[in-house]
Amino acid sequence: MTGSPPRNPQLARIAKVLGVEVADLHGLDAVPDADLHTLHAQMSVTVHGDDAHRFAGIAALSSSLPGATAARIAEKFLPPVLAARVAELLEPDRVRDLVSRISVPYLADIALALDPVGSRAVLQAISPERIAEVTVELCARQEYVGMADLMGSLTLEGLTAGLLAPDSHHLVAIAPLVERSAVLEQVLARFPEELAALSEGTR
Repeated sequence: MTGSPPRNPQLARIAKVLGVEVADLHGLDAVPDADLHTLHAQMSVTVHGDDAHRFAGIAALSSSLPGATAARIAEKFLPPVLAARVAELLEPDRVRDLVSRISVPYLADIALALDPVGSRAVLQAISPERIAEVTVELCARQEYVGMADLMGSLTLEGLTAGLLAPDSHHLVAIAPLVERSAVLEQVLARFPEELAALSEGTR
């Protein structure tokens, strides 16, 4: 789901979970945004939650290895989707250590595979500096929907870093996709001029 921001962000989120294009979601155009939001949340839990037990063993093994070793093994042998499922089962301190040791492109691949609902603890464990680096990488790929979904789970510091990292062109593209939240309002209050485009474009 790359390129220009879609006309309906909620449909874009549902399409991302299903791995299809928005144009394939026939009959949902007339559904209210609130109902689409609920549908997306339920689908996300179902799609990402059913197989959690299958990754517990890999998560346990990862936790027992030295950080540098676990990071090298993950980047060499774990596909990003699998790494994302494992990351969601790790302790925040372990996530913070591993994230600091793997490459930004691989970390960006993992970010796109994370469940926005179930990965809150993972996302909040990542340093603001690393979030800014991944944001720049995802902007280069024009992965606006994926970024906007994850931003709702960031801490105040993380969201600030993520929103201040892109240039104005990318920020305007991301803005309509970011959902309003208490944390977002705090960022807007701290940086009213820098994030004016976000304030105008978000719901």
